[in-house]
Amino acid sequence: ANAAAKDSEWVTERKKLAKPEDVNELVLEANGALYEGLSSNFCTLMDGTLYTAGDNVLMGSVRESVLRQAAALGIPVVLDAPRLGDLPRWEAAFVSSTSRMLLPIDELAVRGGNGGDQGDEEFVTRTFDHAPGARARALEAAVKADILSSSERILNLDVKG
Repeated sequence: ANAAAKDSEWVTERKKLAKPEDVNELVLEANGALYEGLSSNFCTLMDGTLYTAGDNVLMGSVRESVLRQAAALGIPVVLDAPRLGDLPRWEAAFVSSTSRMLLPIDELAVRGGNGGDQGDEEFVTRTFDHAPGARARALEAAVKADILSSSERILNLDVKG
């Protein structure tokens, strides 16, 4: 109800949305727009521009880093939820969270069909190639470096084997 606040009730509510074991994240869709995952923010690269919802999503610290690093890399940002209708034009899609940082999606499966049993549903699948020199990898590395540069080491172990 309030995307600007972390609400413990959301932990209970999202348990109703079953996620298969082999799926990293479910992304929430409304009227063809993809806003955020059950425990992440969502964004895409399309036509050299980063798209991510500007409203009705949790404004996390990693998301802030993604926006900063996109700007630093000269990637324009549009604060508008990515649209499923644009899926063929996406060069990359990502989820971001404190545990994942910025994670490029390798395969995106969009469930469609008649809303009945899972056996009746159809899936549209899109895979993404994140070669080492791809813009997606550059953004991923920049976010990781940004987060690490502002992190504080809390434990230093000298392990000798």
